[in-house]
Amino acid sequence: MLKMEDFIAVNGSSESVLGKIIYFSLSSILVDKEKLHEIGYRLGLPKVQSQRESLVDTFKAATGDIRDRVVKKNGVVKKIVKIYVRDNERSRSNKEVISRELVKEVLGVDTNRYVKLANLYFNTENRSFWYECSDIDPDVDSEKYCQRAKELFELYQKCYSRNSIETLVDSFISSMDAVKISVHGKMFFVPRHTMSKVDILEDFIEELNTCNLNSGNQIIANSMFVINDEKQRLKMEQEFYTTVRKELEMCQERLQHFIQTGSQSKLIVSKWLSKISMIEEKKRQYEALFRKELDRLNDDFDVLKLQSQELQLRLRKLETDGGSLWT
Repeated sequence: MLKMEDFIAVNGSSESVLGKIIYFSLSSILVDKEKLHEIGYRLGLPKVQSQRESLVDTFKAATGDIRDRVVKKNGVVKKIVKIYVRDNERSRSNKEVISRELVKEVLGVDTNRYVKLANLYFNTENRSFWYECSDIDPDVDSEKYCQRAKELFELYQKCYSRNSIETLVDSFISSMDAVKISVHGKMFFVPRHTMSKVDILEDFIEELNTCNLNSGNQIIANSMFVINDEKQRLKMEQEFYTTVRKELEMCQERLQHFIQTGSQSKLIVSKWLSKISMIEEKKRQYEALFRKELDRLNDDFDVLKLQSQELQLRLRKLETDGGSLWT
């Protein structure tokens, strides 16, 4: 088991440093999209805009964040009520409308009792959000929760949440040739040749803290140098093997799929061949860092090389035979 005290902090001078350990937690973060773009561009992050988010996902996220627990007391009798939103079955006749329901769950000794409080709707055609409350409930103000869901829906359209920002951060960490440390949480080893980027990432997360609309949730990032000695090299070598083996297995599966299905998409195949080249370059960089040959994955690389050659031959043959234009 790896513990933080296993990593020895040093002053960061040249050959005395193997790299850096960085760990971070994004917690429940919500940042205005324009503000995040401004911070990312100012700090020079290569990618600061996530893929376009579906309004359906935004609707589900906003309604899904409606959760509450109410305790009602009547003398010595205590009633516990949970309020939340769950899916409705989609209408076959009105497929453009997605419906979810606000319910209350009254906890009982033997069984729980469920009561529908309201329906919440989203129309994918005109992008409208509305709701319909049931009869007045003695325990729950349904209108308040539905209105809150609508406010969150409008807010989430203008903001990036944790998942989007985590995708952005993971992409930046990937550009550092980092390997994930095998502990729970977001902890990575960044090798010496890319560790200057760690400062940028720490600055980015610190700036996000200042504009997090979920102000009650602090997000953190910290790093420390790892001393260049035999003990640390062995630890990081094992983490390298664990990370890269997973990457190679994923590449093998995808290339085998392309071979079996006879894929003719030059763009997609080229993308995966490029990914293999990047993994090979990462291996060379780590061999230089550890000053040894990392040969325990040679068999996996050999399989990939054969798969790559097979695909490249097929693509060249199709080009020579005047096959279709690939996209």
